[in-house]
Order: sequence, then C-alpha cells, then structure tokens
Amino acid sequence: MRSGSVCCPIGLCLLTYNSVSLGLTRGGSELEIRVHVNERCTDEYGDVPVTLYFAGATAFLHTHIAEHTVQLLNRIIPGSSLVGGTVLSIGGCVGKEIPAYPLVITPVDARDPVGQVTLHRAVALPTGRIAYQPGKERVIPVVFRGLVDPFLEDGHRLVTWSSSKDQTPPEIISSTPQDEETEVSTETSIEIKFSESVGPISSETFIVLDETNNQIVPCCRQWELIPNFVVTLIPESALAHSAVHRVIVAGVADAAGNPMDIRILRFTTEHAE
Repeated sequence: MRSGSVCCPIGLCLLTYNSVSLGLTRGGSELEIRVHVNERCTDEYGDVPVTLYFAGATAFLHTHIAEHTVQLLNRIIPGSSLVGGTVLSIGGCVGKEIPAYPLVITPVDARDPVGQVTLHRAVALPTGRIAYQPGKERVIPVVFRGLVDPFLEDGHRLVTWSSSKDQTPPEIISSTPQDEETEVSTETSIEIKFSESVGPISSETFIVLDETNNQIVPCCRQWELIPNFVVTLIPESALAHSAVHRVIVAGVADAAGNPMDIRILRFTTEHAE
C-alpha cells in the first residue's frame, strides 16, 4: 500500500467536538488528507504497477487549543475521567476502544477558502507538552484523527467540507473622479474604493486609457487596507486637457477567489486655459 497527502492551511477557527465548543484555536491550523492506494503490479518489465486501487483515506487536523479548565482536558484526552467536576484522572482502561465524535471546523474569517469542514468521526490525540506557568495561558498541541464512518454513504464517510462562506465578489463602492465626471483636473490621481481586499494589483489589472489617442497612461499604483481597501493610480505626468479617460479594472478577485466583473469608469479632464 502506498499513500500520498495534501495539506490545506486554515486560519483562526472555532472547533466543535461532540457538539461541544472547544473554543477558538490558537494560531493557524492544518488539515492533512492522506490517500492510500493498493497497486497491482506486473513482472513483465519488472515490478511495475499497472493499476491502482483506492484503499481509503485518513484525515488529520493539526492545531493548538488553549486549555482553561479540566473539563476541556477531559473532552480531548482519551482515557481521562472527571471526578467530582474538579479532579481529572488520566489512565483509563488499557484495551478499551477510544470513542470517536464528530468534529466541526469553522474558520472565523468568512473569506477563508477552506470553508466549514466536518470530520464525521474523530479522535483527539494530544501531543507535546503543556507548560504550566503562573498567570500564563496553557496551550495544548492536538491532532484530531478522522476515522471512516462505515454507516455513511460510500464516498462521504471521512470528511465533508463546504466551499468558503464568502461567495460574494468584491464591488467598487466609490471612485475619485466619479464615473462620467467632467472638468477633472489634469493633475488628478484616481482613487478606487472597494468593498473588500482585492488582487492582483498590476499594470494589467488597473489600466488608465486616454481615449483621444487610445494610449495607455503610465501610472504608479498604491493601495491601503484601512479603513477600506483603496487603490490609487497616480499618473506619471499631467493628463491631457479636454480628453475622455477610461479606467479599466479587470481580472481582480477577493481573498476567497471570487472574481469581479470588468468595470469601466470614465471621466473628462478640464479645458486648457
């Protein structure tokens, strides 16, 4: 049997295990999917595989959880038991089956491309050390191992996840100059304010065109994130007088990959004195 894996990074997320919230993770997490295959080989030209058979898959969520209570430790450490609500006893019974529960991973940022992930059956396997320091938060490295649920429909037995919750493309919410504005100063810069962060930002995605001669106006490009995502196009020289200028925005998308339709803004510069 051979296996290969793919890892998918997830930002800050909320974990729900056995329908109980474990709170927010500390830092990013990583979802690892390992696909296992069996080979059928031929010895006609040596030990060469001619067919691969899908042998199943396993899933692992590598993350960190902040431990605040012994109740939380009891939920995620196999073989532990809670005595009187305040004493955690770890040991359990050797040879006892470790129960597996549904694990739901919900990214806090709606733009996270992973979207909501569900491991139908998962076992928490704490790893590493828990440092106890007075007044400091204790963080537990945990690997959740996903197990196949044989009672689900074939093909849906290990992991399901939705696409990103963010399926809304970005929008232009304002521009300076405004669309169809006239008597615009030839020394103007062009500011375009978006509803969210967009990219890429290059000479191919933000173009200023002088319609008088159909020549591209060379511009420097700047952007800022706060309080809104604003792209500023600064012409390298003064614009032509009495000319219609076209600003073309094409090929941009938000952080979740939602593409924005091509947008064209026009303005006319002032007459020469």
